[in-house]
Amino acid sequence: MGENFLKRSYYLPPQLCSEWEKFHSPSKNYSPSMAGGMLLYMVVEPKVRELLRKLACSEDIEAAKIEAHKELREAIVDAYLAGFVGNLSEADRKLLLRDAIRSEKKLSRKK
Repeated sequence: MGENFLKRSYYLPPQLCSEWEKFHSPSKNYSPSMAGGMLLYMVVEPKVRELLRKLACSEDIEAAKIEAHKELREAIVDAYLAGFVGNLSEADRKLLLRDAIRSEKKLSRKK
């Protein structure tokens, strides 16, 4: 990364910093990863962004990571389906919805 970087300071929760240090080990240069995290934060849905903001201040970062992962996965699936389903005919959308409901019922019985 040969570009010039701007030095910034941010106030971050200690639990988050501790988990980040463990996650990022052995490297101590967090800048490229933090830049990636900032970019991801800017492009996710506003609902997810707000949740991430709250989860980052959690006492239990492990639980927060699980919740964030779940919400990100749902947002990606929702976005994909919105684009995918939007291209289908009305008859195909009905079939897709019927099959999704059937699958959900099967899955809920297995729990």
